[in-house]
Amino acid sequence: MKAYQIKVTVKDSKPPVWRRMMIPAGITFQVFSAMINEAMEWCGYHLYNFTFSKLGVCFEEEIDDFEYGNMERLEAGESVIDSYLEGQKSFTYCYDFGDNWIHTITVEDIVDDYDQSCAQVVKYKGDSFPEDCGGIWGYYELMETLANPEDPEYENMKEWYEDAFPGEYDMDVINDMLYDLGMGEMMDLPEETDVLLVIDMQNDFIDGALGTEEAKAIVPKVAGRIEDFEGLVLFTQDTHEDDYLETQEGKNLPVKHCIRDTQGWEIHPEIAKWVEREETVIEKPTFGSAQLAGMLGMMNSDIQINSVTLVGLCTDICVISNAMLLKAFMPEVPIIVDASCCAGVTPESHRTALQAMKACQIEVLEG
Repeated sequence: MKAYQIKVTVKDSKPPVWRRMMIPAGITFQVFSAMINEAMEWCGYHLYNFTFSKLGVCFEEEIDDFEYGNMERLEAGESVIDSYLEGQKSFTYCYDFGDNWIHTITVEDIVDDYDQSCAQVVKYKGDSFPEDCGGIWGYYELMETLANPEDPEYENMKEWYEDAFPGEYDMDVINDMLYDLGMGEMMDLPEETDVLLVIDMQNDFIDGALGTEEAKAIVPKVAGRIEDFEGLVLFTQDTHEDDYLETQEGKNLPVKHCIRDTQGWEIHPEIAKWVEREETVIEKPTFGSAQLAGMLGMMNSDIQINSVTLVGLCTDICVISNAMLLKAFMPEVPIIVDASCCAGVTPESHRTALQAMKACQIEVLEG
């Protein structure tokens, strides 16, 4: 498969701290960000953007009303990297707008016969930096403090650094994590498979904050569908943070739900018992998961995916969003929705969503 050899260098690091990576083609900038964060050992909970200054375009996780010069601002989760990496030799990645970690990314080569389905670090220089230390200059100030035991801040900073420093860089461990991020473990499959996607079968959507009688009714049907399915089963988990009501979605749907680590966020126990591995659960912060679509797109270049079937909640929001994304990422793979194992916000909106998907050449099983 096609891949890009890139070099990621932390700006103003002396001596330079960098990672040479292989990045699969066909992924979104959102997935690209997750791969860089894994390689640089960033936790990934801060905002980020990719800036192509010569093109006047910037890719962001969340687009707000802040003016960013004359840049055209596009959503990272909806934009594929290929045409940009093939057209530009260098660009920047900024992680954590407060600490302002700037990474210069150089496209060194385009490889047509990459034999992996995930990103990998092939060479590196320097250990990673601790999160939330004030950026590159804050880090060097921290190092000055730690070099002087007489400094009044020495003891506090020493204790903080020991907890925050990610440790000596271990490329093998990082590549194992990148392998899992690319769902590499899933590649130990036959040469072809079918995929079942179980969408957001979580307590809050069944008998919690946004539960409905229709959602309760499909639980045994979905469990039976999973039990009988022959192929790869993946689960999505709608995941929000405590600031949900301040997000764009929260302002339009002001009902706190699926807040991480709450009971409502958890997958319903009748469905959760079928989750065999943690890697088969994909968290998503919004309706559709570009990461999931990109991951299956990469997988389809390594093995043959015969079909993708969606079941779960809600037909008119998350099921239709993911079905449409999958159709865009894999136009030649049959995308199927099992209507008997789905429920909408209302019965009417459920039926409307099914009709909309049929119009987009998504197969709907009515039985």
